[in-house]
Amino acid sequence: MSKSKYLFLVLVFLSLYSCKENEFKGKSKEIKPVHIVRFDVDLKEMNASNFQSINQKLWQNHPDIYPFYCRDLMGVRGFSKEMSGNMGDMMIPFLAGEYAALYDSCDKIYHDISPVETELQDAFEHYAFHFPKRKTPVVYSMIISPNHYDVSAFNYGTDTIGINLFRYLGENFSFYEGLYDKYWHKWQTKEYISRNVMLVLFQAHQNEDRRNLELIYEMIEAGKKLYYLDAMIPEKEDHIKIGYSEKQLEWCIKNETEIWKFFVENKLLYSLDNMDYKRMIQEGPTTAGMPAESPGMVGAWVGWQIVRKYMKDHPKSLEELIYKTDPKKILKEAGYKPQ
Repeated sequence: MSKSKYLFLVLVFLSLYSCKENEFKGKSKEIKPVHIVRFDVDLKEMNASNFQSINQKLWQNHPDIYPFYCRDLMGVRGFSKEMSGNMGDMMIPFLAGEYAALYDSCDKIYHDISPVETELQDAFEHYAFHFPKRKTPVVYSMIISPNHYDVSAFNYGTDTIGINLFRYLGENFSFYEGLYDKYWHKWQTKEYISRNVMLVLFQAHQNEDRRNLELIYEMIEAGKKLYYLDAMIPEKEDHIKIGYSEKQLEWCIKNETEIWKFFVENKLLYSLDNMDYKRMIQEGPTTAGMPAESPGMVGAWVGWQIVRKYMKDHPKSLEELIYKTDPKKILKEAGYKPQ
């Protein structure tokens, strides 16, 4: 082999290797340090004796989030800057009662929120590397009553993210027992915060409802989202990315061939039935029609494996994969056939 041809092959190999490495290791060091805005702490300052001054302070420091929180997340109808000064009789009992109790529980775990900031810093550096034209989001910590708007994380536009600390108090937190199905409890932990923030950020940039494809292509679209998490939070275990227990993930890996046979033999791959979509891709304690020990959304897990195989053989940028690569192309070129 000539020296020039050898060097060419080495460069090709290094290029492909670098592309695959960068898919999970690439970071941008140009973003500012992440400092979570403690809206939950600022709101806790408000009481009967200082209502007017704190109300003005919240409007000054959080002119967008304060009304959004009160009106949209807590259901205070008619909340506006003009009217807020007259709403003390409505807000003070809540802040002194339910909010104070929720705050005490959250403060035990999140008085120091720097570990969460460290995780988000890492995730946002990956995000900025893959999507350099987008703004790094501002993150707010909040405490939202489950009696009003029950959400773990949410977006406000495309560059502001809210974290509901109440949803991350540990799977054994006693108050969850009467609120959520048991299978949800494992998601109510601190280790899910960065994962959920990045999923919310992913959804904030989706401009279309894709629920019009055959099931296999919806599975691949779900797989794209999980592959995105591979790139955003590569240090997280796979069972956290998809929301499984370790045992559930092991079941999927062990039974991958049988899972694929289940889809093929039951003629599910090209189904347009919305119920098949819900059974196979949406969250749940198990997947209907499969063994009881199966986790939910097995279809999304299969789609993830298809996308991973495709990207291993056809490396490209994350942005190109998510927004420009048709799922039919991915299925065809992945050649996914578990043995």
